[in-house]
Amino acid sequence: MSDGRLLDWHPMRDRLLAEAHARPSTPLAAPVVAIRVANVSGPEGVSADRGHMAALCESVGESAPDAEARWWSVDSAGWALRWERHTEFSSWTLFVPPRAGLEVLPAGWLAAFPTDVLVATRLEIRTGATPPPVPSDGVMIGSRVFEGAADVFTDFRPDEAGMTHFRVVLRGDDTALTGRLALILLEIETYRLMALLAFPLAGEAGARVREIEVEAGELASRLAALRDRLEGALLAFYPAAMVFGAKAPRLPHVLNVAVPGLKAE
Repeated sequence: MSDGRLLDWHPMRDRLLAEAHARPSTPLAAPVVAIRVANVSGPEGVSADRGHMAALCESVGESAPDAEARWWSVDSAGWALRWERHTEFSSWTLFVPPRAGLEVLPAGWLAAFPTDVLVATRLEIRTGATPPPVPSDGVMIGSRVFEGAADVFTDFRPDEAGMTHFRVVLRGDDTALTGRLALILLEIETYRLMALLAFPLAGEAGARVREIEVEAGELASRLAALRDRLEGALLAFYPAAMVFGAKAPRLPHVLNVAVPGLKAE
């Protein structure tokens, strides 16, 4: 530590600290709508996703992200969009006024997403005694959050356009709190679906595990039969031999034998 520092810092420390602060919540004033879209592009897809964000910025006359950027935001007339790069996917969060939606974005840009979209959710934030939406099947999930600061409603079901919906009814006008709540709900929905990507793989793995269990059982039966055959031949050749645990449950490969008068060494 020649520069007078008390500690030697890990070479990744500054980057990790910067990453922890790279995704702050955006203060929001209700009424407002936040729409989250996420596409799974894999670790190798970061350049294509960054390029897609750059194309949007250029289409509205704003500066594009630099070559190493992992998040970027753009403001345009009536809307704002924030791009964030995660390990294996990118999220795109659009903020628009009530009753607006993805149609505010260039249609060609939406159609040119680098990979298929997995997450698409709409978060409507309102104030006052706004009633919750009425789901098509009559099932609604609701919760009072942030010590009663807001009520949240959803049915987790996609609409005709494939988008899930949340409605937040605020009991105050704290823009910082509203922004944090919106970010939390959007992250929950995003990672809920990302986690479910493992479900089909788990089903396939479970089927293979069952096949392996059957194969292992068959091999164990064959091994036990060979052990019993060896044990029988040994006793036939030398009846005085002692088989330890002969009457007890044994693993199929275990055979412990003592022969009187024969030294172990």
